[in-house]
Amino acid sequence: MSLHSKWEHLLTIPTGDWTMSLTESGGGGAQTITLTAANTYYWSSAGNDTVDLAARLKALLDAASVAAGNSNTYTVTIAAGELGTGKLTIAVSAGTFTLTSINDDAQALMGFTAELTPTAASFTSDKQVESLWLPDTTVETPQGLASSGKVVSTSLVTVSEDGTVSNVHGSKHVRNEYVYAFVPVAKAIQASESVTNTSFESWWLHGIRGQEPWAKAGQQVRYYKDADADGTSLTFNAIPQQSPQSERTQADYDGFWTIRLDVIEN
Repeated sequence: MSLHSKWEHLLTIPTGDWTMSLTESGGGGAQTITLTAANTYYWSSAGNDTVDLAARLKALLDAASVAAGNSNTYTVTIAAGELGTGKLTIAVSAGTFTLTSINDDAQALMGFTAELTPTAASFTSDKQVESLWLPDTTVETPQGLASSGKVVSTSLVTVSEDGTVSNVHGSKHVRNEYVYAFVPVAKAIQASESVTNTSFESWWLHGIRGQEPWAKAGQQVRYYKDADADGTSLTFNAIPQQSPQSERTQADYDGFWTIRLDVIEN
């Protein structure tokens, strides 16, 4: 079991679709690949599609290869497990390929700074993929790692003159807090990143603030208590904050930071 967890934002393919063009060394010409608008994904698990985004990209690449008459198979993997780099690798089973005419937003999401050329058998992104945060430190949560949190109910309490207490309960929700202490500054603060997109601040700006085209402010986030176990996760809505909840773990040292995430079960 991994000592570390990970977080991902829900990804929504925006209106207009995302497209890219696959060309293989085996011939058959350029084949257009389309990620369809309104489909939602996480990198490590399914949204409203039946598979995660990496698996959907693989399926589209495989189908395009068949259409070109080559019938190659592809692997699309993210180093998102224990102490992973968060980078995306696309590789083909035989020959070489290029991936061009990539929608700019899709290219940024995948962590690439340019189109996938010249021809090669595999490509690994320059940056970490967007929408992923790998804390690389252990988490503390008051309700335990497997729990969604504690029940919180709205209520109205009145006390009469004779001391009688009346209590009316309204809506309820499940709330939790996740705290990561001693997060290295490169995984906490955008300006200190050693690899682009790896910090909590970048993750917060991209998804919770909603500044990327694939994001909607206040949309879902998914927590994987074990970074190596994609099949076990909890889905939340992040409680809106004016800024990322981050502060130095030690007041006089910038090297380690404490990160807090307040969430409501979705």
